[in-house]
Amino acid sequence: MIRESEEIKMDSVVFLKKMNASIKSKSGVVYFFKYRVKKTDDWKIGFSGLQPFKESEVSSNDELSYLTDKKFIANEPMDDQLNLQLRKVVFGYFNSSSNFYRNTRDYYNYGEGVDYN
Repeated sequence: MIRESEEIKMDSVVFLKKMNASIKSKSGVVYFFKYRVKKTDDWKIGFSGLQPFKESEVSSNDELSYLTDKKFIANEPMDDQLNLQLRKVVFGYFNSSSNFYRNTRDYYNYGEGVDYN
């Protein structure tokens, strides 16, 4: 888990697509990207949001900003991969699934700064 005080230097970040999403009775847009820390690393999935629908507006809330550490697989449907990762995080906001989805150690979440040690 990356703590807020730690910094990740990226080799590359590439925009993939944006999708509408809702969380905690708020709706907006989530931006998906693939990233790699080192040039020799596999591409992984990341996303940032929830941003307002109007592109002229910006939200500084990073509640849905994640580096998932999950490989982006080029020969699998992109939408399926992105939806799965977003669904894991969104479902984590519901009490019934929070332990199942939110207590994983493989997601880098800049918004929480949780130390699992």
